[in-house]
Amino acid sequence: MQAYDVTDNELPIPPQAPTAPPTIFPPSPVLSLSPIMAPKRTSTSAAPAMTQAAICNSTEDCKVKFATSTLTKDALSWWNSYAKPTEIKRLLTNKYYPQTKVRKIEDEFYNLVVKGNDLKTYARRFQELETLCPNMVPNNKKLIEVFIEGLPQSIEGTVTASKPQTLEEAINISQMLLN
Repeated sequence: MQAYDVTDNELPIPPQAPTAPPTIFPPSPVLSLSPIMAPKRTSTSAAPAMTQAAICNSTEDCKVKFATSTLTKDALSWWNSYAKPTEIKRLLTNKYYPQTKVRKIEDEFYNLVVKGNDLKTYARRFQELETLCPNMVPNNKKLIEVFIEGLPQSIEGTVTASKPQTLEEAINISQMLLN
């Protein structure tokens, strides 16, 4: 005897009939083609090499990207450790940064001066601006020259006469003279 939950105005729910077990069909013809399809690549080792002609017709940026993408083991480790971030920033700045903003940064860079005796703030901002636009100065000598031009006149000549070879030397000499 089966019990039904029946309330007013409802029909009794009959018991469900047992369901048949699933039927297994033979493999589909589409599935049988899967071994013919090429497997997905899981590494770049099987990547086709660029031809010499294709490399020669590429832009300089593309050549660098291609060359660095083929580095392995020790060479890749060396590149990752010693690649100049300023060179990469220079390439990115040239390509993507609006020229009006670059000019504004250059103006600030060339007009930057020490305020009072706050050499630390001056040196920090000078280095920030130089990093933002590494194209502003063609070499280390010009960089030091621009740094010295922003120093107070009372020490500018002395720092120039000491002939610093690096920006760090110029900063250290300036710091000693201001203290």
